[in-house]
Amino acid sequence: MTFLRPFAITTLIVLVSTAAHADPAMWLLSDADSKIYLLGSAHTLRPDTVWRTPAFETAFADSDALWVETTDGEDPAALAPLVQSLGMSPETPLSSRLTEADKARLAAFAAEVGLPGAALEPMRPWFAAVSLAAFDMMKSGFDPLAGVDHVLMAEARAAGKPVLGLETAADGLGALASMPPDVELDMLLSTLDQRDFDYEGMIADWAAGDVDRIQREDFALLEDGFPALYQALIVDRNRDWAGQILAHLDGAGTTLVVVGVGHFVGRDNLLSMLEAAGHTVDRLQ
Repeated sequence: MTFLRPFAITTLIVLVSTAAHADPAMWLLSDADSKIYLLGSAHTLRPDTVWRTPAFETAFADSDALWVETTDGEDPAALAPLVQSLGMSPETPLSSRLTEADKARLAAFAAEVGLPGAALEPMRPWFAAVSLAAFDMMKSGFDPLAGVDHVLMAEARAAGKPVLGLETAADGLGALASMPPDVELDMLLSTLDQRDFDYEGMIADWAAGDVDRIQREDFALLEDGFPALYQALIVDRNRDWAGQILAHLDGAGTTLVVVGVGHFVGRDNLLSMLEAAGHTVDRLQ
């Protein structure tokens, strides 16, 4: 996950292109009878991205179950009512929230990525930001079906391994929908500001597992510039997930947890919360 655009935070997406070799960040939390592998995920990738390593293959084969952020976010029919209730506000057209200059920027961006302007009008600002960035990514060849989570869920199910979600799609979308109106609008305007973002610039960071650079180059703006968004999408979720992971550690067995890599960086990262509870988390790659 990165702060390329506020949208990328909302879905915890890191965009990565083809790489000859990759070592995405992975850690191990363990006790006498439990092992929990923690992999920093890229949720949207180009189909030819190389990201699997021997260490990852060992972790996946060793695991009895897979945990991801959500398991119910892939069914459009199930998501439609949520999007309608949380992402749409036809009574307040999007253009009514924008200055003339920002309307022009929005129209230009929408035309560039092939998203009809009329489709944006009933959207709330946060959902418009998500939609613009999603269309922009797809135009650049990125595909959520090639993302780490999607690939691993299919493989785990095929292998008969349980696939569990740390939250529901309603939880994630609800965090966005609950943002104050000014924060929501800032999210859209920031997306427009970064219209020419170079997705390829993230390749080295994620592929090399360089969490320090991800924090410095991609994440600091969210942490320092959008505190309400940071609290809702990172801090609150990390606390909830840390509690679930620690409760799971009290049991026995081996689990692979796959969440956006942005949850492993920053002041309130998931690793620090696990360590604050008295556990050691070892970096594997």
